[in-house]
Formats: sequence, C-alpha cells, structure tokens
Amino acid sequence: MQPGCTRRLGPGEIVRLRPGESLTIHPRTIHQFWGEEGTGWQINGVGYTLGAGISSVCDDLNDNVFLVDYDIRFPEIEEDEARRYFLCHEYPRAGIELISE
Repeated sequence: MQPGCTRRLGPGEIVRLRPGESLTIHPRTIHQFWGEEGTGWQINGVGYTLGAGISSVCDDLNDNVFLVDYDIRFPEIEEDEARRYFLCHEYPRAGIELISE
C-alpha cells in the first residue's frame, strides 16, 4: 500500500499491513482483523503480532456491531490480587452532584 492512497476493496478482499502501516476504515463498514500464523515478531520461536484499533466513539450499543455473538463483550476476570485500575466498562457512574458542579 502507498502512503495517502485511496483503494476500494471488494467483499472478502484481504489487506496485509506491514509494520508501521495503517488503514482507515469508514464508519459502518464491516471489517475483521487478525494476525496471520507465521508472521509477526519472532521471540523464542513464537510469532507475535500487535494490532490496535482506534474508534472515534466506542459505543458498543450503537457503534460496534459484531458478526459473531459471543454472548459477552468483556469476560469475567477472577482477580488474584487487589484491583489497581478499572477496566473501561467498570468505572462507577458519576453522581448528579458531580455533573452539576
């Protein structure tokens, strides 16, 4: 892929990105990401791929639609030590007194 280029993809077409490359996908476009076996950084004979997605709004009820319903968006975590941080869906709701101040 070339920097700053526009490319129209057909259904099921695969785009392979090399390290440092990125891709913009317009809203409401069905897409899927995965790391291909045998690619990525090799550490002790194991291949690792790092991928990230940035969404303008991460609203699972209205923005994100999943083709496969796994029945749960965030699996339960069995804590083996005290929590130090909240996960994105665990933050307590702000009380009305915080909003009005």
